[in-house]
Amino acid sequence: MKERRFFYGWFIVATVFLANFINTGEAFYAMGVFFKPLTKEFGWSRGMTSIGISMSVIMGALFAPILGRFVDRYGARRIIPVGAAVVGLSFVLLSRMSYIWHFYAIYGVMLSLGSRSMGEIPGSTSVTNWFIKKRGLALGIATMGVSMGGVVMPPLANYLISHFGWRVSFNIFAIFPWIIVIPLSVLFIRKRPEDLGLRPDGIVEANPPPALLDKENNRYEISIGAREALKTATFWKIAFAFSLTFMPLGTVLIHLVPHLTDLGISPGTAAFCLGLTAALGVIGKIVFGSLTDIIEKRFVAILAYAFQLVGLIILLNARELWLVYLFCMCFGFGMGGMIPIQQSFLGEFFGRSSFGSIYGLMAPFTVLFQAFGQPFAGYVFDVTGSYHLAFSLFIINYLLAAIIIFFVKGRKGSHQAVTQTLIT
Repeated sequence: MKERRFFYGWFIVATVFLANFINTGEAFYAMGVFFKPLTKEFGWSRGMTSIGISMSVIMGALFAPILGRFVDRYGARRIIPVGAAVVGLSFVLLSRMSYIWHFYAIYGVMLSLGSRSMGEIPGSTSVTNWFIKKRGLALGIATMGVSMGGVVMPPLANYLISHFGWRVSFNIFAIFPWIIVIPLSVLFIRKRPEDLGLRPDGIVEANPPPALLDKENNRYEISIGAREALKTATFWKIAFAFSLTFMPLGTVLIHLVPHLTDLGISPGTAAFCLGLTAALGVIGKIVFGSLTDIIEKRFVAILAYAFQLVGLIILLNARELWLVYLFCMCFGFGMGGMIPIQQSFLGEFFGRSSFGSIYGLMAPFTVLFQAFGQPFAGYVFDVTGSYHLAFSLFIINYLLAAIIIFFVKGRKGSHQAVTQTLIT
């Protein structure tokens, strides 16, 4: 069994990295920095503003199953450029909004559909199709873009807003998906390695010796369709566990900058803390993504949950800046593993053939939990003047998720009567 010196799949990984970087950095992370300028100028409450963010999450969730089927059928090369075009146009329109319903319609609906189309589902489906043996590492690198977007975009947004205002900042954000994501995705994204006469992971030797097959029987690829996946307990365990954890993750990140400024931290330092959290996520994605290739995935997931839980406890008790930094390191490192771990679970248990459809079917559950958490935290703040109660309740989410994911056993013996394809 040999591998090519350089495998084309790494071009796929690099392109998806950049798409994730721009998409999540602008559409998600930076919104925490735009949050207060918008509420200050228009007089919106945090609960009202959070509704727009939740609408975005809900629309993305409803669209995800349809998008997943499109990606499996037509490939990400046709989907990502369209999504990038819509995202850019959405930011141009946001720069011209005047009323809350404008925000709901543009950010809550239009930007959501565009962001989904250039984001995780098409990108991760492409990477999953190109890798099996090194899937965890490849997904970790590709989804590093999500965290890197959080490192770069919040400080950039804070700089642009402070110097040019939020309207000009939105216009500048429109440029990046147009000039970077559209051309690169057209040039480099390809649906499967077989389309170019290649094999996953760049393997070129088709008939390894039988002894190697016995030793590496995990090189057999499982293949389960979307309908069959929905009938398995494994699908629902993974969906529920990650839904519970994405809820506090997304909520804390959106409300982190407002929360820190409420504690007396300057907007610039608060934006830096959000970027630091994302920076540790970069490391977490590589570490946890790589671990899923060599350690049973349920234990890797529990470890990631534990880091986030500890970070949240620290945040609840943070009265000094060094404790906030400690929160950023713990929570950021743990959250970095969430996406590659979830996607590695799906790749191991269900295979490549319907990955986009299965990921799309799971998205409504994980995303709708997140959609509930953001306005809930905003409402708690509006009523109590603090996020303390909301963040405290989120600790329970991580404990329940760890219990559920513990019962997701390894693939052997988990499925019967499934098609297996030898990929070496």
